Amino acid sequence: MKPLRPWVMLPSAWIQRGGLCNFRWERNGAGSGNTMALMLLIVIAHQADIDTGVARITYDQFEAITDKSRAKIAKGITTLKRHMLIDVEGASRSTFKICNYRRDRGWAALPAKHLYDKDGCIAMFKGFTLRSPNELAALKIYLLIAAYRDRDTNSTSIGFDKISELTGIDRAQIRLAKSHLIASSLMHVDPTKPDGAAAYFIYRLYGLYPRRHAGSTGRGDATAMPGTEG
Repeated sequence: MKPLRPWVMLPSAWIQRGGLCNFRWERNGAGSGNTMALMLLIVIAHQADIDTGVARITYDQFEAITDKSRAKIAKGITTLKRHMLIDVEGASRSTFKICNYRRDRGWAALPAKHLYDKDGCIAMFKGFTLRSPNELAALKIYLLIAAYRDRDTNSTSIGFDKISELTGIDRAQIRLAKSHLIASSLMHVDPTKPDGAAAYFIYRLYGLYPRRHAGSTGRGDATAMPGTEG
Protein backbone atom coordinates (compact mmCIF):
# COMPACT_ATOMS: atom_id res chain seq x y z
CA MET A 1 0.00 0.00 0.00
CA LYS A 2 1.15 3.53 -0.73
CA PRO A 3 1.88 5.89 2.17
CA LEU A 4 -1.21 7.98 2.82
CA ARG A 5 -1.18 11.62 1.74
CA PRO A 6 -3.12 14.29 3.64
CA TRP A 7 -5.57 14.44 0.74
CA VAL A 8 -6.11 13.08 -2.75
CA MET A 9 -7.96 14.02 -5.92
CA LEU A 10 -11.38 12.64 -6.83
CA PRO A 11 -13.25 13.56 -10.04
CA SER A 12 -16.18 15.70 -8.97
CA ALA A 13 -18.20 16.58 -12.09
CA TRP A 14 -20.44 13.53 -11.66
CA ILE A 15 -21.24 14.64 -8.11
CA GLN A 16 -22.08 18.16 -9.25
CA ARG A 17 -24.38 16.69 -11.90
CA GLY A 18 -26.37 14.87 -9.21
CA GLY A 19 -24.73 11.47 -9.70
CA LEU A 20 -25.03 10.67 -6.00
CA CYS A 21 -28.80 10.36 -6.51
CA ASN A 22 -28.11 7.07 -8.31
CA PHE A 23 -26.94 5.54 -5.04
CA ARG A 24 -30.28 4.90 -3.36
CA TRP A 25 -31.25 2.94 -0.29
CA GLU A 26 -33.46 0.07 -1.43
CA ARG A 27 -34.81 -2.81 0.62
CA ASN A 28 -33.90 -5.40 -2.04
CA GLY A 29 -30.27 -5.32 -0.95
CA ALA A 30 -29.11 -2.58 -3.31
CA GLY A 31 -28.81 -0.18 -0.40
CA SER A 32 -25.93 -2.03 1.24
CA GLY A 33 -24.21 -2.45 -2.14
CA ASN A 34 -24.46 1.28 -2.79
CA THR A 35 -23.02 2.07 0.64
CA MET A 36 -20.15 -0.33 0.01
CA ALA A 37 -19.53 1.17 -3.42
CA LEU A 38 -18.99 4.68 -2.05
CA MET A 39 -16.77 3.30 0.70
CA LEU A 40 -14.61 1.57 -1.91
CA LEU A 41 -14.50 4.65 -4.15
CA ILE A 42 -12.93 6.56 -1.26
CA VAL A 43 -10.39 3.79 -0.66
CA ILE A 44 -9.48 3.58 -4.35
CA ALA A 45 -9.02 7.35 -4.54
CA HIS A 46 -6.69 7.20 -1.54
CA GLN A 47 -4.44 4.68 -3.29
CA ALA A 48 -4.66 6.02 -6.84
CA ASP A 49 -1.54 7.15 -8.67
CA ILE A 50 -1.43 10.93 -8.75
CA ASP A 51 -0.80 11.05 -12.51
CA THR A 52 -2.95 8.21 -13.83
CA GLY A 53 -5.76 7.65 -11.32
CA VAL A 54 -4.87 3.93 -11.24
CA ALA A 55 -4.86 2.11 -7.90
CA ARG A 56 -3.56 -1.37 -7.09
CA ILE A 57 -5.42 -2.85 -4.15
CA THR A 58 -5.98 -6.50 -3.31
CA TYR A 59 -9.17 -7.82 -1.77
CA ASP A 60 -7.21 -8.57 1.41
CA GLN A 61 -6.25 -4.89 1.59
CA PHE A 62 -9.84 -3.80 0.95
CA GLU A 63 -10.92 -6.05 3.83
CA ALA A 64 -8.31 -4.56 6.17
CA ILE A 65 -9.23 -0.97 5.32
CA THR A 66 -13.03 -1.33 5.34
CA ASP A 67 -13.49 -4.13 7.90
CA LYS A 68 -16.00 -5.73 5.51
CA SER A 69 -16.28 -9.14 3.83
CA ARG A 70 -14.99 -10.08 0.37
CA ALA A 71 -18.56 -10.72 -0.78
CA LYS A 72 -19.59 -7.19 0.19
CA ILE A 73 -16.48 -5.77 -1.45
CA ALA A 74 -17.17 -7.63 -4.71
CA LYS A 75 -20.71 -6.26 -4.71
CA GLY A 76 -19.42 -2.71 -4.20
CA ILE A 77 -16.89 -3.04 -7.03
CA THR A 78 -19.63 -4.27 -9.37
CA THR A 79 -21.77 -1.26 -8.43
CA LEU A 80 -18.96 1.21 -9.13
CA LYS A 81 -18.34 -0.39 -12.53
CA ARG A 82 -22.05 -0.25 -13.37
CA HIS A 83 -22.12 3.48 -12.63
CA MET A 84 -18.92 3.92 -14.70
CA LEU A 85 -16.94 5.40 -11.83
CA ILE A 86 -14.13 2.85 -12.09
CA ASP A 87 -12.70 0.38 -14.61
CA VAL A 88 -10.96 -2.85 -13.66
CA GLU A 89 -7.66 -2.90 -15.53
CA GLY A 90 -6.60 -6.00 -17.46
CA ALA A 91 -7.09 -9.51 -16.15
CA SER A 92 -6.13 -8.56 -12.61
CA ARG A 93 -8.88 -8.12 -10.04
CA SER A 94 -6.71 -5.75 -8.04
CA THR A 95 -6.00 -2.90 -10.48
CA PHE A 96 -8.62 -0.15 -10.70
CA LYS A 97 -8.74 3.04 -12.74
CA ILE A 98 -10.89 5.96 -11.66
CA CYS A 99 -12.95 7.07 -14.65
CA ASN A 100 -12.62 10.64 -15.97
CA TYR A 101 -9.55 11.22 -13.81
CA ARG A 102 -7.65 14.36 -14.79
CA ARG A 103 -4.85 15.92 -12.83
CA ASP A 104 -5.30 19.39 -14.31
CA ARG A 105 -8.97 20.04 -13.54
CA GLY A 106 -12.37 18.73 -12.50
CA TRP A 107 -11.43 17.24 -9.14
CA ALA A 108 -12.31 17.63 -5.49
CA ALA A 109 -9.80 17.42 -2.64
CA LEU A 110 -10.72 14.35 -0.59
CA PRO A 111 -9.24 13.87 2.91
CA ALA A 112 -7.11 10.74 3.24
CA LYS A 113 -4.71 10.30 6.16
CA HIS A 114 -7.10 11.82 8.71
CA LEU A 115 -9.68 9.08 8.10
CA TYR A 116 -7.50 6.14 9.20
CA ASP A 117 -6.94 4.69 12.65
CA LYS A 118 -3.70 3.20 14.00
CA ASP A 119 -4.60 -0.20 12.52
CA GLY A 120 -4.83 1.17 8.99
CA CYS A 121 -8.62 0.99 8.83
CA ILE A 122 -10.92 3.89 8.00
CA ALA A 123 -12.33 4.48 11.46
CA MET A 124 -15.87 5.38 10.44
CA PHE A 125 -16.19 2.23 8.34
CA LYS A 126 -15.57 -0.02 11.35
CA GLY A 127 -18.91 1.09 12.77
CA PHE A 128 -20.83 0.59 9.54
CA THR A 129 -23.26 -2.32 9.53
CA LEU A 130 -24.40 -1.80 5.89
CA ARG A 131 -27.95 -2.10 7.21
CA SER A 132 -28.71 1.57 7.78
CA PRO A 133 -29.74 4.18 5.20
CA ASN A 134 -28.09 6.76 7.43
CA GLU A 135 -24.66 5.31 6.60
CA LEU A 136 -25.27 5.79 2.88
CA ALA A 137 -26.61 9.29 3.45
CA ALA A 138 -23.54 10.24 5.49
CA LEU A 139 -21.19 9.12 2.71
CA LYS A 140 -23.18 11.02 0.09
CA ILE A 141 -23.11 14.23 2.10
CA TYR A 142 -19.39 13.81 2.78
CA LEU A 143 -18.60 13.53 -0.93
CA LEU A 144 -20.95 16.41 -1.76
CA ILE A 145 -19.26 18.71 0.75
CA ALA A 146 -15.88 17.81 -0.77
CA ALA A 147 -17.10 18.45 -4.31
CA TYR A 148 -18.51 21.90 -3.48
CA ARG A 149 -15.71 23.13 -1.23
CA ASP A 150 -14.78 26.73 -1.98
CA ARG A 151 -11.04 27.04 -2.55
CA ASP A 152 -10.86 30.54 -1.06
CA THR A 153 -12.60 29.75 2.23
CA ASN A 154 -11.72 26.04 2.45
CA SER A 155 -15.35 25.39 3.34
CA THR A 156 -18.71 24.61 1.75
CA SER A 157 -21.86 26.68 2.20
CA ILE A 158 -24.97 24.83 1.10
CA GLY A 159 -28.59 24.57 2.14
CA PHE A 160 -30.77 21.56 2.86
CA ASP A 161 -32.75 21.97 -0.37
CA LYS A 162 -29.58 21.82 -2.49
CA ILE A 163 -28.23 18.86 -0.53
CA SER A 164 -31.49 17.00 -1.09
CA GLU A 165 -31.53 17.87 -4.80
CA LEU A 166 -27.97 16.69 -5.44
CA THR A 167 -27.98 13.56 -3.27
CA GLY A 168 -31.59 12.36 -3.30
CA ILE A 169 -31.64 12.36 0.51
CA ASP A 170 -34.88 13.40 2.17
CA ARG A 171 -34.58 16.63 4.12
CA ALA A 172 -35.60 14.85 7.31
CA GLN A 173 -32.63 12.48 7.00
CA ILE A 174 -30.00 15.13 6.32
CA ARG A 175 -29.73 16.16 9.95
CA LEU A 176 -29.12 12.57 11.09
CA ALA A 177 -26.48 12.01 8.43
CA LYS A 178 -24.70 15.24 9.37
CA SER A 179 -24.68 14.19 13.01
CA HIS A 180 -23.01 10.92 12.00
CA LEU A 181 -20.20 12.81 10.26
CA ILE A 182 -19.75 15.25 13.13
CA ALA A 183 -19.65 12.43 15.72
CA SER A 184 -17.04 10.64 13.60
CA SER A 185 -14.81 13.78 13.61
CA LEU A 186 -15.02 14.07 9.85
CA MET A 187 -16.81 17.38 9.52
CA HIS A 188 -17.28 20.64 11.40
CA VAL A 189 -20.46 22.68 10.96
CA ASP A 190 -21.04 26.36 11.64
CA PRO A 191 -24.58 27.73 11.36
CA THR A 192 -25.03 30.97 9.42
CA LYS A 193 -27.65 33.65 9.68
CA PRO A 194 -30.83 32.53 7.92
CA ASP A 195 -31.23 33.87 4.40
CA GLY A 196 -34.96 34.41 4.24
CA ALA A 197 -36.63 31.07 4.90
CA ALA A 198 -33.59 28.97 3.90
CA ALA A 199 -31.30 27.65 6.61
CA TYR A 200 -27.67 27.56 5.52
CA PHE A 201 -24.64 26.06 7.19
CA ILE A 202 -20.91 26.24 6.58
CA TYR A 203 -19.18 22.86 6.42
CA ARG A 204 -15.47 22.18 6.81
CA LEU A 205 -13.96 18.72 6.34
CA TYR A 206 -11.31 17.72 8.83
CA GLY A 207 -8.00 16.76 7.25
CA LEU A 208 -8.01 19.46 4.56
CA TYR A 209 -5.60 22.36 5.12
CA PRO A 210 -6.03 22.55 8.90
CA ARG A 211 -3.59 25.46 9.10
CA ARG A 212 -4.73 27.25 5.96
CA HIS A 213 -6.96 30.29 5.77
CA ALA A 214 -9.24 31.93 3.21
CA GLY A 215 -7.61 32.53 -0.14
CA SER A 216 -5.00 29.79 0.25
CA THR A 217 -5.81 26.99 -2.21
CA GLY A 218 -8.43 24.35 -2.91
CA ARG A 219 -10.34 22.12 -5.22
CA GLY A 220 -9.53 23.76 -8.53
CA ASP A 221 -5.93 24.74 -7.88
CA ALA A 222 -3.90 22.30 -9.97
CA THR A 223 -0.62 23.81 -8.76
CA ALA A 224 -1.15 22.47 -5.23
CA MET A 225 -0.95 18.72 -5.46
CA PRO A 226 -1.87 16.13 -2.79
CA GLY A 227 0.68 15.86 -0.06
CA THR A 228 2.11 19.35 -0.55
CA GLU A 229 -0.33 21.25 1.64
CA GLY A 230 -2.08 20.97 4.99
